[in-house]
Amino acid sequence: MKRVSVLLAAALLLAGCRGGESSGSTLPPEGITMHPTEDIADIYTDTVKAYFTALEQNDFDAYLALVHPVYKEAFGAYLAKKDSSLEKNFTAQRKRFDEDGYESWRITDITLSKHQNPDYDYFFRQFTEAGILTEEQVKAVKDSAEETEDVKFSVDALYQGDAEPVTVFYGQQMILFKTADGVRCFG
Repeated sequence: MKRVSVLLAAALLLAGCRGGESSGSTLPPEGITMHPTEDIADIYTDTVKAYFTALEQNDFDAYLALVHPVYKEAFGAYLAKKDSSLEKNFTAQRKRFDEDGYESWRITDITLSKHQNPDYDYFFRQFTEAGILTEEQVKAVKDSAEETEDVKFSVDALYQGDAEPVTVFYGQQMILFKTADGVRCFG
């Protein structure tokens, strides 16, 4: 799949499907266990955990608190043109975890690593070419960022009735922006 498709899929719906190998042979404790590489600062690990906790707990307000304000405004307007909303998009992200025949699920593990060759200009160009962001909005995001982190993540979830978690997302990408108001993400 082209990087363009991966970026937009991750940004718009964190596209993925249930599948892959089991993550281990023992049942994990309640809560999400984070597995970051040593080069990822705790503030980014904490933000990714909070993001997926909001999805798991169906907490739209907590999710919105983590999303970059420019993304909220721009992507919200983009979705409105398509007769959708950020809340509907959030629900669609949660449904990525749903599987036929399972009543519930919980996220058990998230593995994080740095994207080795981040290309932030390319990242933003995909949003401008898709008509989601303007050049002025891109500049505002870049200007407000004290740091930018590009992480790759994999997510394991345990489905009710299963003995072991399975990988739901593998090798997806998330861009995080450290701002004066905390770490914010696009997605």
